[in-house]
Amino acid sequence: MDVPIATLSGEGQGESEILCQTYGTTRLFDQQTLAQLYPDPQSYVSAVHESVNDAVSKGYLLAPDGELIKAWAVESGIGQ
Repeated sequence: MDVPIATLSGEGQGESEILCQTYGTTRLFDQQTLAQLYPDPQSYVSAVHESVNDAVSKGYLLAPDGELIKAWAVESGIGQ
């Protein structure tokens, strides 16, 4: 998806257990960053819909999965 709400890293979690080092980390964007990217809910929802439609049309995402992602975007509260 081309509509980020977090930074993903393939690097492990430092000196933690080996299993934790395997899966990397996810850092959600803070509210200020989200507000800069998506100043209102519609800007986020529109960006998600556009990205999903593109991925479905290119065969990277199944249409039913795309509909689930679109529904989540509407309910996410991002941009409020």
